[in-house]
Amino acid sequence: MKNLLAIILLCFCATPALAQKHLIFVDGYLGWHYSMPAYLSAHHTEVEQLPFSGFAVLGNVYTSYVMSADPSNNNVTYERVWDEVKSLQNLLQDKTNFLRINLDFPGDFWNDAVWQRTSSNFAAVARAAKNLGFKGIIFDDEAYAGGKHKLAHYMSNFRFPKKADVTAHPDNYADWEINESRENRGDWIDYKCKIDRVMEENSDRCSYRNPDHSFKEHMDKVTARFKAIMEAMEAEFPDITVLVFHGPATAHAKTNIDGHYIKPNSIYETNEYKGAMFLGFKQGLNGQASLHDMGEFYQYHTELQFQNSYQWRKQGIVSDQYNQGLDDSYRWVVPTADRGSWNRDVRIGFMVSDYGLSNDHPEYNTSGQCHPAEVKSRLTKALARSDNYVIFYSDSDLSSCEDDIRWADVGSPVPDRWLDMMQDVYTNLQSQPLPGGGDVPILSPIIHLLFSGNSQGLPGIAVAEPIYHDAANIPELTGAWYGAMGEHPVRKMIMPSPWPDYAENTAKNIALYFPSDVDGKKPTVFFVAGWGMGNPETYQGLLYFIASQGFNAVFVPGPSTPELGNKNILLTILDGVVDGPWKAMIDTTKIGYAGHSSGAGMIFYLAAERQNWGTNGRFLFSMAAFWGYHLSDTTNINLPADTNLIVQVNHDDYETDPRQNIDFFIHNNISLERKSYLYIPGDAQHPSNHGLSYTPNNTYDALDQVGIYRPLESLMRYSFNAPMDGGTWKKIGLPDQGNDNYNTMYQLNGISVLSTDDPLGNHDVPIPQEQNLDSRYLCSRANNERRNYCMPCGNNDRDDAAQHWQECQ
Repeated sequence: MKNLLAIILLCFCATPALAQKHLIFVDGYLGWHYSMPAYLSAHHTEVEQLPFSGFAVLGNVYTSYVMSADPSNNNVTYERVWDEVKSLQNLLQDKTNFLRINLDFPGDFWNDAVWQRTSSNFAAVARAAKNLGFKGIIFDDEAYAGGKHKLAHYMSNFRFPKKADVTAHPDNYADWEINESRENRGDWIDYKCKIDRVMEENSDRCSYRNPDHSFKEHMDKVTARFKAIMEAMEAEFPDITVLVFHGPATAHAKTNIDGHYIKPNSIYETNEYKGAMFLGFKQGLNGQASLHDMGEFYQYHTELQFQNSYQWRKQGIVSDQYNQGLDDSYRWVVPTADRGSWNRDVRIGFMVSDYGLSNDHPEYNTSGQCHPAEVKSRLTKALARSDNYVIFYSDSDLSSCEDDIRWADVGSPVPDRWLDMMQDVYTNLQSQPLPGGGDVPILSPIIHLLFSGNSQGLPGIAVAEPIYHDAANIPELTGAWYGAMGEHPVRKMIMPSPWPDYAENTAKNIALYFPSDVDGKKPTVFFVAGWGMGNPETYQGLLYFIASQGFNAVFVPGPSTPELGNKNILLTILDGVVDGPWKAMIDTTKIGYAGHSSGAGMIFYLAAERQNWGTNGRFLFSMAAFWGYHLSDTTNINLPADTNLIVQVNHDDYETDPRQNIDFFIHNNISLERKSYLYIPGDAQHPSNHGLSYTPNNTYDALDQVGIYRPLESLMRYSFNAPMDGGTWKKIGLPDQGNDNYNTMYQLNGISVLSTDDPLGNHDVPIPQEQNLDSRYLCSRANNERRNYCMPCGNNDRDDAAQHWQECQ
């Protein structure tokens, strides 16, 4: 036993520390002066009071000359760097700070002397950062071409031949050049750029190639150069953190496909070298250092946009589906050997600004959306979705709302409305007991039992009860009210995913929230998260609520590209949970399925495939379902006849198609008395949008209680035969004709909802005109297996819809 405990202690101590979230300030509006060592050291007392986790520090010696080709300035020795930054030693120690390096072209990729010097330059800055007590390096991989740095674009684009030249003289070009030209991605990619703020056409300074080498040889050589750079920095600073502004998304040929516009600015497959540079950093990691793709783009403002960007940069970009079909002789491709470790090695961040920009894609048009409340909304969503870091880039000179926000200028106070907003974001960030990117250490069941962090020896860790906070000061439902938090204390355990390919991927871990004072097997609700959502804390209010009622809540990470295309992945995960280490806790005769967004579209298939579960009680609770996956396109959804169902839709949800949710509700074999279509209009203080089920800062409000918790509790208690107050549970969530809350808008505690089993006949249920729905989400989309079950295209006549529902082609 003594040896066993020693092994357990070793495993426990080796568990990675919980991740933390940081908000880093980068100043664009005021230029360099206010972000340089001399100014920061002279005004460190005032700067330290700013509500940011840390700062990016610029320097005359290093920022623009680490990668310069200028022989009079590119010898960036440690002594030169230290002489400029040493005034900051022992200052700003409570902050998480970085030294900044900008992109430039030091010389031909095959010139060993040039690149050895460049590696040494990076290492000198890394050493200085370490000795200052800074966190590491910010690498801005955007080409600022001008002055002494006119060739910076050489580090962005590979110079492909023009299509016209290839067509006229095909014998002059290799096959890879001809193939690239035939795909005609646009000649401007390599021959048009801005230098010294002047747009140059047909300029050799816009892209680079060594004529002696192929495209693939260029990519491999750049990757090798940046691997050496990372290794040189780690030799000086073993646990260095490197934040890369743009990252590899703009280099990948499949970015911006399938509706995931990661950089919706006409950049599809350009900036090939950015992919190779980032891959080199990744290959050079030694295990102690960390690499962060910050995905510089400032126009995300919805939950789904942040979610899609995260999932693509974390998982989609390295999936076999999006790489195996690419020809790496003329496309940058993530090598097979690097795909499996990408999730572990690459961390995802975001960049948020204080200005709005117009965009040809309406969903990314943030013009005018640059007031404190709007910026706060973007910051909050970015911090919730990031792994560790969010950069706040202030450039109000570009703003159409505010034109003089001088954060770093201590002589010009920040307007109170902005300072209060940022202080609130920062205060909430600091108050989180378990910052979002982190999670519970993964321990085996026996370690859970022996090292549970509590004197009772209970497995897992205690979960803090969510906090009730309502913007309209509506009182909380408590006690015996349906929708009130239950009386059971909640704990959480984590297990690796049962799907073999995910076993090493912590972003795919499964979480179990359970009532710690209820022994034995318990009814269990499988919750499938939204697209690519892997952190259970995003939905912790809902998961805690389920467990506090005396039931298990199993968090299944949101399906993304692999799961959506493979019918067996989520089924294997569910089977592995039921037969895994929590087997003794799960009553498979009482099973519920809940889901959000893509997860809500998946639960119909899961329930149909596991009809042997839930023989003593089963239900589906679908929230804002995005798409119906693996469902027949010719028949109704075949579910056990005793399944209970609630389909929930939100009024301000512009990211799903309500007609598709009506399809899920109508076209199944469940009788009307067992199902309800729940519409939530919301109001100004309680927005009913796509992110309604999320848990910002572990809080919930009156809309969460009435619109989610209350109907879900009634569904669980009715399905699992768990009495509470004599049998009122059914008419709350599954009302029949004659019940007060059936087929008419009603209010509870100031919150309006509508329950009906006839959404087409009830004119309070909104069915938007087709032209007002984003084309990516139309249920009539060609690759939607359920498109024939949508309301007829162009027909919003409720009276005809029931008769002609299946006419949409």
